[in-house]
Amino acid sequence: MPFLLKSSLLAFAISCLLSYLLIHFFRGMGVGQRISMDAPERHRKKENTPTMGGIAIVISTCLAYILMGGKNSLLPLSLLGFALIGFIDDFLSIRRGKSLGLKARHKLLFQAMFSLLLLFSLKDFSTIIYFPGPLRYWDLGYFFYPLFALLLLVGFSNGVNLTDGLDGLAGGCSAIVAAGMAMVALSLAEQDNSLFLAGLSGACLGFLWFNLYPAKLIMGDTGSLALGGSLAFSSILLKTEIVFIFMGLVFLAETASVIIQVISFKTSGKRVFKMTPLHHHFELSGWEEPLITTRFWLATLVITLIGYWLALLR
Repeated sequence: MPFLLKSSLLAFAISCLLSYLLIHFFRGMGVGQRISMDAPERHRKKENTPTMGGIAIVISTCLAYILMGGKNSLLPLSLLGFALIGFIDDFLSIRRGKSLGLKARHKLLFQAMFSLLLLFSLKDFSTIIYFPGPLRYWDLGYFFYPLFALLLLVGFSNGVNLTDGLDGLAGGCSAIVAAGMAMVALSLAEQDNSLFLAGLSGACLGFLWFNLYPAKLIMGDTGSLALGGSLAFSSILLKTEIVFIFMGLVFLAETASVIIQVISFKTSGKRVFKMTPLHHHFELSGWEEPLITTRFWLATLVITLIGYWLALLR
């Protein structure tokens, strides 16, 4: 347990420092967030807020992991790879002066290609997924498991990205899930994974110091794609995919709201939600931004605690 606290605190300190430096650097460079025309009107004031703060999360997590003696290079690689895709997306958005970076199909293609690269890099490739309770485990086989793992990596990378729409929302939820997964890794005696996840949680908290409402720094796709992808990859290494999916129900709900909205509108011409992702629905229902963020954090905390308990049943 002490080594987890050290990893988390080290990443927190580095993340705080880097976030502070990034704010001043990007302000000096005139680099700021571009707000989509489809976003709620109150988001107009977020225009030009320094973005790509995910750089602080990624660098501080990797540094803390290395300094604490982490040995599995695939863990920081998963973070860096997805971060690079997000960085390209953010860079193009800033360069064009619009909220549009990579085209959706190109982003999905890059995510899928990198996810497959990670999966093919695994030395011990198990096709078994474990369920808490009487079912215990299910062997998906060498055809269906890679498809499941690919969907998990790409799905959660985009799920955290969709959640990153309010100040502190994605960072706080990710910090909670990462902490919960770190405890699961510790219970399984997976030291490398627990070190990495504890550092990731601490890095998110350090970033949150400047990302809380009203945000002085936004993580951008650089951070959100990296967080979702690396968390999902950690669950694959730990063979706790189902527990992770449960812990990430808030990310799933955000993604599901978009899918439901699109299907409903295309088939019936009606909208189920006032706006998607889900947090915008509550925003247009009159909830204040900090209230939505806090309640999503609380939901994630409760779900993560239940998920940790379920993991111990294994």
